[in-house]
Amino acid sequence: MHNVYSINGEMLKAAMRAGFANLVKYKEQINYLNVFPVPDGDTGTNMYLTVSSAVKEMEAVENNDVGPLVKALSKGALMGARGNSGVILSQLFRGFATELENNKEIDYKIFTSACDKAVKMAYKAVLKPVEGTILTVAKAVAQGVKDASYHTRDIKILLNKGIIAGERALEKTPELLPVLAKAGVVDAGGKGLIVILQGIANYLEGKDMGDIELEPIKEIQSITKVEEIGEFIYCTECVIKGQDLDESQVLDEIRTLGDSTLVVGDSSLLKVHIHTNNPGCVLEIGLKYGTLHDIKIENMTDQGRQPNNSDEIHEEIKEIGVVAVVSGDGLGKIVKSMGVDKVIEGGQTMNPSTEDILSAINSIKADKVLVLPNNSNIIMAAQQAAKMTDKNVMVVPTKTFPQGMAAMLGYDATQDIETNYKSMLEHYKNVLTGEVTYAVRDTVFGDVDITQGDILAILDGEIIHTGKDLNTVTMELLATIVEKEGAELITVFYGKDLGEDEAKKLQQDFSSLYPDVEFELYQGGQPLYHYIISAE
Repeated sequence: MHNVYSINGEMLKAAMRAGFANLVKYKEQINYLNVFPVPDGDTGTNMYLTVSSAVKEMEAVENNDVGPLVKALSKGALMGARGNSGVILSQLFRGFATELENNKEIDYKIFTSACDKAVKMAYKAVLKPVEGTILTVAKAVAQGVKDASYHTRDIKILLNKGIIAGERALEKTPELLPVLAKAGVVDAGGKGLIVILQGIANYLEGKDMGDIELEPIKEIQSITKVEEIGEFIYCTECVIKGQDLDESQVLDEIRTLGDSTLVVGDSSLLKVHIHTNNPGCVLEIGLKYGTLHDIKIENMTDQGRQPNNSDEIHEEIKEIGVVAVVSGDGLGKIVKSMGVDKVIEGGQTMNPSTEDILSAINSIKADKVLVLPNNSNIIMAAQQAAKMTDKNVMVVPTKTFPQGMAAMLGYDATQDIETNYKSMLEHYKNVLTGEVTYAVRDTVFGDVDITQGDILAILDGEIIHTGKDLNTVTMELLATIVEKEGAELITVFYGKDLGEDEAKKLQQDFSSLYPDVEFELYQGGQPLYHYIISAE
């Protein structure tokens, strides 16, 4: 068995590919570890998309020194980060990269300190760190590496010792988080981290991981596409490669040519995206700084949409803009009618990336923007996006669509952003959220045996009723909301797989039992969730 006393750029690329390959192999197993047996923002999928983005960004760098490679790795992970696990993973990469940004190679000392820095950066990024998660596992890995560094300079041995310590910590995560113990699983994010590290260790030990294709990441688009065109026709993208590239300098020059402007990267590579009427001018600016690659220019009216149509809504420059993440055409129309400017299509099983949210923020013609994530697994990505723009962005930490809708009731475009933020916080905290979906796997939750396909009724994140009949389980949930919580107004949004007749039957059954409770019914069009219920 050969020793590994240093890692160069070529080895780093191969190691990260091996880590990604192992993650691909175990992705569904990690998804299965999700605590709730509901269609969720699958941890394995989110980590997979995050690492895929990171590796693709790294492999686009021509310089084979470790410093530029880890910078690109960090940038790619941050822009592609999806879900809480993906964002935390991106922060681990970021901390690791900051310790190595001036290095050509990695030796045991810098590897040890970079692992420590990675953990510190990740903990710092989380407002209220919770033990029993990927953070706990990462901390154990770094400590295992550090302990081993007193006895060997072989990075392969250091990593393996770190993995062993991390696996021990992973097995103990249910002791730290009761919700894991209740579901009988270990932490999914922690498992994902171990899987990535095991892939890297396999490479260092000389094992062939095979050739893994980096799948193209499907960009999450706005569901209000006709408004995305606005006055600009050409979606223009390119990569600029050069030396001493200044991200902010290029952004300042290009942003005057259109909107939806995005310039990200490092000193040797910048990715550019803009909606403009002058793609040639964008490319000319790029040529001033370096060589152009991956040029893509699309006429956005070729999809049957003509600019300046009478039904097109032209965005005006405004004081404050609002971005909301919503899944379902009906729900999107509702929040648009309440004053939301940009709707990102996403939610359960389809968490938008940091880049998706950042792009939406930058596309609004306002210097101040409020963001409604409407999902607990999207809040961290939204907060990261808020830090990456020169606009004043505040994230209202809504976890459900009813919370987001309630927050919009507190929105007043004539007030300043701070006043709106406080008002929206107060409004959404007073709403109850009910959800009706189905079990994706057999499990035992608490004292309840759940079988795949069972109908699940959830109230503010807790599974409170299960059964085989959709109408019966939904009525049980509504009864709990009215009789135990004292709700006087019920608003129900039915999903895309339900017909209006079935939803109206629910309304009739409810109103016959509770004639004094106001009941409103809307087509939400959301996938996966048969009903979403807002109660006050």
